[in-house]
Amino acid sequence: MQILKDVLLIGINLSLGIDMHVRIGHKHDKKSVDSSIIFEYGNKKSISTSLRLKNKSKALTSITASLSLAYPGKEIVISNDLTENNKNDFTHEISIQTANNIRSAMRTNLRRPSRTEYEVSTDIQVVGMKRVSLAGQLNIDPKNF
Repeated sequence: MQILKDVLLIGINLSLGIDMHVRIGHKHDKKSVDSSIIFEYGNKKSISTSLRLKNKSKALTSITASLSLAYPGKEIVISNDLTENNKNDFTHEISIQTANNIRSAMRTNLRRPSRTEYEVSTDIQVVGMKRVSLAGQLNIDPKNF
């Protein structure tokens, strides 16, 4: 076992002639987290996963995240973005990308035109299917009840 800056390395050589290595990395601060695990085995084969979170907020909220899993011949990446466009307008997008850049996504916009009104619209795109769009409005003014 060896510890380098922000990375833990573990090497194992089994009596079966299998050579394995595990690398674990982690960094974080007030605005981000970056973690990964890579399991290497056999003839240059590996399985890896990573998690990245980043708070890019300044005056308005902006948060991104991604989670990935890769193994021989396959990779899956799930991404998540939350953005505050202005004080009463938010956009959220989540996407899943697989091998060959095949991507499905859902994008939602939440607006609050007034203290009692909300507007929501969502677009959903799944590979191999027609795009679906949903929209709605909600008015919670007590005078309406």
